[in-house]
Parts: sequence; structure tokens; C-alpha cells
Amino acid sequence: MVTIGMNYKVLPGKEEIFEKACLGVIDAMNGIDGHEKSFL
Repeated sequence: MVTIGMNYKVLPGKEEIFEKACLGVIDAMNGIDGHEKSFL
């Protein structure tokens, strides 16, 4: 198992764009064989 944590400072007014991008990455990762869980 690999656990990775990340910390981002999001520019004011860019929160929605950032969250949508992260959710897109999570969605793509869900299709990877062996991937178990990702969350924002």
C-alpha cells in the first residue's frame, strides 16, 4: 500500500476550478487496476 498526502494553497476565487480538476484526477485513478481509494 502507498499513501500519499498533498497540501495545496489555492488562490482565492479558484477553489471551484481546483476542486473540479482534483475530482477529474480521482475519477481517472478509479479506473487504474489495483487502485482502492482516493478522496479530496
